[in-house]
Amino acid sequence: MQSLLTLNKLWLVVMGKNTIPVASSDAFTKELEIFDQKLLEWKDHNARAVALIRLGCEAGPKIHIRGMEAATAVWAELKKQYEGINLATLDLALQSICRSEQVKFGSIEEYDQNLKQNAVKCSEMGYEIPNWLLESLFRMGLPTVEINEV
Repeated sequence: MQSLLTLNKLWLVVMGKNTIPVASSDAFTKELEIFDQKLLEWKDHNARAVALIRLGCEAGPKIHIRGMEAATAVWAELKKQYEGINLATLDLALQSICRSEQVKFGSIEEYDQNLKQNAVKCSEMGYEIPNWLLESLFRMGLPTVEINEV
């Protein structure tokens, strides 16, 4: 996201370095015209930055920034919500645990190791998976054996 904003020369707006212009109280007509132009440019950059951030967000993160119009506020809110937790990594680890099937791995040991590694990833992000659930998911991923009646 930062790369896209930088590429579009909007990162300074998001970081609050390119701030909204302020007119002095004793400004003359020419200075006010320049101020108006700078204000319009800033509003355009801010709106484009917010739009680009929203386009880059999935539905979940968009909930946190709905109705926000200042790029600095949007970025700060997303940072507050997701700093320290890589939700994509957590989601992939949980999906891998829930959807794993032993037949997709070379051996049952590799299957077991994969489940354990993903459980550790979740634990490192503060989401503990109970052993009973992990064992249940392990059994669910084992191939079913059909018994042929003679």
